[in-house]
Amino acid sequence: LKQSKENTKHAEILLTQEINGKALLGLTEAKLVAPPYNMPGGPASTLAEAIATLSPERAAAFDDWVRRSNIQGCTLK
Repeated sequence: LKQSKENTKHAEILLTQEINGKALLGLTEAKLVAPPYNMPGGPASTLAEAIATLSPERAAAFDDWVRRSNIQGCTLK
């Protein structure tokens, strides 16, 4: 996901819910559109597809990103 105002909003949702790398791997489109995430269908689908391609190593990198995250300039690559 590239940096944008919308992606920042969706990253904030994940951070608010204290998602870590292991939890990230378990997120599906169905989970992302339901409470507590409540994401719109388009972004949820895009994010779920990206998550499905992640290896456990990339998910661990997400943990590192969360630890040093600056929401205003967030980017998930």
